[in-house]
Amino acid sequence: LRAVAHVTDVAGYTLALDCKIDGIVHGSFEPLDDVLVARVHDSGISILPTLFVFEAALWGPDHTDVLSRPTYSRVLSEEVRADWIAYAQAYQKGGDTLPPLIVKGVKRQAAQEAISGIRENAVRLRRAGVRLGFGTDSSNCFNPAGGVIEELRRMVDIGSSANEALETSWRESARFLNLHDALGRIVPGYRADVIAVDGKPDQNIADIERVHHVLIDGVEQDLNPPGFWSRVGLVWSVIQVKLAL
Repeated sequence: LRAVAHVTDVAGYTLALDCKIDGIVHGSFEPLDDVLVARVHDSGISILPTLFVFEAALWGPDHTDVLSRPTYSRVLSEEVRADWIAYAQAYQKGGDTLPPLIVKGVKRQAAQEAISGIRENAVRLRRAGVRLGFGTDSSNCFNPAGGVIEELRRMVDIGSSANEALETSWRESARFLNLHDALGRIVPGYRADVIAVDGKPDQNIADIERVHHVLIDGVEQDLNPPGFWSRVGLVWSVIQVKLAL
């Protein structure tokens, strides 16, 4: 079986490498020394640094305008939206400790130091030639399911070009999942999973959000919100399942 590890410190990275893990999800809060970075490189495994998820709780209160973006509005319930707004309001009041949401009692300074540490380690891993994959660890505070743009921006922040960040998001991620013989490239024999966007995301990474066509395994998807009859059909399907049970 393919196995990946969820680790965020030096001890976790060391143990994962000792166990010959197939990949590591998350960067390290603690500094990775040259010896450990070399071990990661020589192992050939991929690291998914998930840069934005740790920053999202600090970034979100200053960017509540994003809640009106389609990327957010399509996936957030009114309850979650209300929770995030309440968190942002509590955050703006200040204090040494972040408002409770996912984890209680987190100090602001410690959170900032952890974010800086993960970024610095990601830069070191990239410079050492370690394979970096793409993951968002959604959904967590101000880091919604399907929201990829902030993570892509942070891949650019650590030194990747926009094109490199995009390639990481599809080719290296397919390899991370051991699906690189079916996904991650547009060539004969691979699944036709394709998005079409307005603009040039290989030059301006923000253009990746301007999606106007999506193909999944060659089938074009309806990007419009579900209409009345679609909802009726969904409710009827649920009723049939309940009756069958």
